[in-house]
Amino acid sequence: KERVIATFGGDGFFVGVDPNNSNRAYEEYTGGAMSGTVDGGLSWAGMAPPITGGLFSTPFTIDPLDPDHVMIAGNEVVESGSGPSTGSDDWSQVYDLGTAKHPGTSTEESADDAANVQTAIDLYGPQAYVGFCGVCDVLADKRPFKSGIATNIAGSKGAKRYTSDGWHVAKAIGLPERYITSIQMDRTNPEVVYVTLGGYSRRWTPPGTLSGKDDTGGHLYKSVDAGEHFFDISGDLPKSAANWVTVHGTQLVVATDIGVFASQPKAACAAPSARRCSFEVLGKGLPAAPVASMQLAPWDCNLLTVASFGRGAYTYRFGAPKKCAGKVVKPRVIKPRAFGNKLLKAFGFEGGAEGWLATTNDS
Repeated sequence: KERVIATFGGDGFFVGVDPNNSNRAYEEYTGGAMSGTVDGGLSWAGMAPPITGGLFSTPFTIDPLDPDHVMIAGNEVVESGSGPSTGSDDWSQVYDLGTAKHPGTSTEESADDAANVQTAIDLYGPQAYVGFCGVCDVLADKRPFKSGIATNIAGSKGAKRYTSDGWHVAKAIGLPERYITSIQMDRTNPEVVYVTLGGYSRRWTPPGTLSGKDDTGGHLYKSVDAGEHFFDISGDLPKSAANWVTVHGTQLVVATDIGVFASQPKAACAAPSARRCSFEVLGKGLPAAPVASMQLAPWDCNLLTVASFGRGAYTYRFGAPKKCAGKVVKPRVIKPRAFGNKLLKAFGFEGGAEGWLATTNDS
């Protein structure tokens, strides 16, 4: 017998859980339609972020210092401090990503000027980075592909929650015009930021499709001036699309289409002065499959969880349990009741998303 258990039906993408209380969680449906739960998924309420142009998969992020503080973006960058109970009136718009020809403005999309939409996002306290593209799908739209990064770090004002203070489009000199798949700032020095690159929004469209050239650069880039300038630190990473980057101490951990790689510990790849990295496969037992995202546990920065494409979720331990920087949280241990081979409840795939979905199929 095969059992599939889900907490929310339909095409689900990004999720987030309050590390202090796992009954409180967030999920994202297509186009950035977020919902929250405060009872462990027994019921969900729409959070209705006021964004337009959200991609089929629209990332959102939870502030590691405050699990009630969330940020998401489509064409607009919005944030809330009301947690999973956020309603439509709780969101604050802090920035408009504008259009390909007029980034960072309120210019409306036109026949020859695509709206910029978010592809990657990172948040730490009041500080944030947002990667975007204008015409992300180069197969369905003939307008030119453009990408960029918006941030409220090192701007004209200091970063401040729920305001436009400091927000601007970084120059991103040296960063190829490619799809930004993830962004990770250094938690101790937010002007240091790492970016991974794919090709375009459709994964089967490889880098260089538009220009027909092979000189499309690497897949991992670094900036030490809040995104004004970037340099390639891909080193000996395989020439494969990179999907996620995580900072572990002085190491960089990179998820790619063929697995997870980590920089050598002694090389201090994540040090601000590092300009080139050397990588090796991280651990053993992970299938050679695309890894879409990964995260260090908020209560243990030596415990990494990775989500592969179609091959399940895996954990990797770097060493003994280690407290994370910032607020210390502890995992809440939950002992669920055994299902006892009973069908609890059945739903159609799209009908009745709220509540636990449990189906049993004989095979």
